Amino acid sequence: MWALLLVGLVAALGVFLFIRNRKKQQETENSDQDVTEVPDKDEDEDEIILVNYKIISQGLEIEGIEDETMHRLITAQAMHETAIFDSPVFEKNKNYFGMGHPSKRPTTSTGKVGGYANYETLVDSAKDYALYYKYVGLPNFTDAKTFAAELKKKDYYTDSFVNYSAGVSAHFKKLNQLLNVG
Repeated sequence: MWALLLVGLVAALGVFLFIRNRKKQQETENSDQDVTEVPDKDEDEDEIILVNYKIISQGLEIEGIEDETMHRLITAQAMHETAIFDSPVFEKNKNYFGMGHPSKRPTTSTGKVGGYANYETLVDSAKDYALYYKYVGLPNFTDAKTFAAELKKKDYYTDSFVNYSAGVSAHFKKLNQLLNVG
C-alpha cells in the first residue's frame, strides 16, 4: 500500500514539474515575440510611448539601424508626427511617420490609404522609415535640432524648421527621461 501511495506521489510530482516547465517555456517564448500590438489609448501615456519605442526599435534594428540615440530620435519624430501616437493616419494606416507610398525606393508599404502609406504592422512602418533613411543617405545624429535640420534639407517635412525642431526636441527630451528612469 505504501508503495502504491509513493508511486502516486512521484507521478503527481512529475506532472506538476512538467506543467511548471511548460509554463516557463511558454512565458519565455512569449517574451521573445515581436511587440506589434497597438497600445490601448486608455493606457498611461508614458507606457504608450515606451511600447511604441520598443516597436520602432525592432523595425529599425531589422533594417540595420542599431544606434540607440537614433532609435530615440526617430521615436521622438514619430511622437511628433502622430501627436503621441494618436493621429488618424497612425491609427488607420499603422503609419508612424505620415509617409507617403514611395514610387522609387524599396518599401514595406502595402499601398496608399487616404494618400498615405499603409502598413500591415507597426514594425513594418518603422522598417520602411529605416529603408527611407538609408535610401536618402542620412547618417546617425546625436541631437534633435541637427536631425530636424537634415530632414528639412531632404524635404522630408513641410512644417517650419522652428516648429518641427521644437516638437521633436521636446519629445526627445521626454523619451530620454522615461528611458533613463529605469
